[in-house]
Amino acid sequence: CSSDLRKKDAQFSFLHVYHHSTIGIMWGFLLNIGHGNGSASFGAWINSLVHVVMYSHYFYTSFGFKNPLKPLITKFQIVQFYLCLLHVLVFLAMETVVPTQLGYLQFAYHVTMVGLFTQFYKKSYSKSVKSVKST
Repeated sequence: CSSDLRKKDAQFSFLHVYHHSTIGIMWGFLLNIGHGNGSASFGAWINSLVHVVMYSHYFYTSFGFKNPLKPLITKFQIVQFYLCLLHVLVFLAMETVVPTQLGYLQFAYHVTMVGLFTQFYKKSYSKSVKSVKST
């Protein structure tokens, strides 16, 4: 039972707390200033797609099955943030209505997400970590 509790605690990593405590602030800010639509909706759309995949994984594993594709889900999350970075670069080059400062804010945020998720991926799925965990 205590190992189950430790596994649950591991879900509350800095990455988890950072992402879930900041994304609401980011969206609240965008909605409050009237820019939570249009171009900004790309990030919400792709994040929703990622969450459908994630919750499908959780549903599948809730039956006791192991999902061999689990590392690909994390890669998909990382790809999501790279796509958001690409999106913001296009935004900065072409947007004429929304303030460019919001693009810089989005860029900075997604750089942190790429960094944190990449660090998580390396820690969780690198071969050297697996060999240490198995000994």
